[in-house]
Amino acid sequence: MIDIPALIELLGGDEDCVKELFGIFIEHNVPTIKSVETSYLAGDTETLFHSCHSLSGALSNLCEQDCVPLIQECEQIAKSGSLPEKEKLDLLFAKLKETTAQIENHIK
Repeated sequence: MIDIPALIELLGGDEDCVKELFGIFIEHNVPTIKSVETSYLAGDTETLFHSCHSLSGALSNLCEQDCVPLIQECEQIAKSGSLPEKEKLDLLFAKLKETTAQIENHIK
């Protein structure tokens, strides 16, 4: 989940900026989440690496604490040319779903 108070503090208390960043995340990174899934299913470790890398950076910038370690682990596995275990990706997708819902609820 995102540490929203920490993010607000990092942005100097600018709540509108937080909402804008969340909107940008939804617009640009929901397709990246889908890319993680499709590249995994296709066995495409190169695309999986790049998608995880992008997602890791985006979520790190939003003070996300639960998905980032999992994404970074999947990123390193994909970088080595292997695929992460399905259970690890299932957990990652569950956490991403929670985080995306948190973002969407905060925008409302």
